[in-house]
Amino acid sequence: MTETSDFEMIAAAWLERFGSPMPVAGEIELAWRILKESGVDLPPPAPPPLSPPENVQDDLASED
Repeated sequence: MTETSDFEMIAAAWLERFGSPMPVAGEIELAWRILKESGVDLPPPAPPPLSPPENVQDDLASED
């Protein structure tokens, strides 16, 4: 499951459960926990993708 589909699923569940849009769009994990505690059955959101350390990106840029 991707972060986008996680967000869409959680936002839809939030709207259905509470009748209003999620208050903070970027807080997927927090919204997921609140929904779980309120009785909504959702799979856990996918972890965010890992980005390489900054020094690796700098090394790649200097090779060009």
